[in-house]
Amino acid sequence: MNMVTITKPLAVKGDFILLPRKEYEVLVRSHDDEPDELTSIQKRALARSRKAYKEGTLLSLDEFTKKMEHLRT
Repeated sequence: MNMVTITKPLAVKGDFILLPRKEYEVLVRSHDDEPDELTSIQKRALARSRKAYKEGTLLSLDEFTKKMEHLRT
């Protein structure tokens, strides 16, 4: 049986997780992959979103939720 000592600073901060090595390696490999290229549809959507942000017409999620709730009633 392997013994592990968790120091108090790690335990207090909550900055400690324990994973089997195989799972850790899968996570590291998936994180190292190059990001996929955006499709043309995604590029257009991103451009529209950036334009709306600059114009100040972009809603936050909270604002959107409130507007949708208001429309329901």
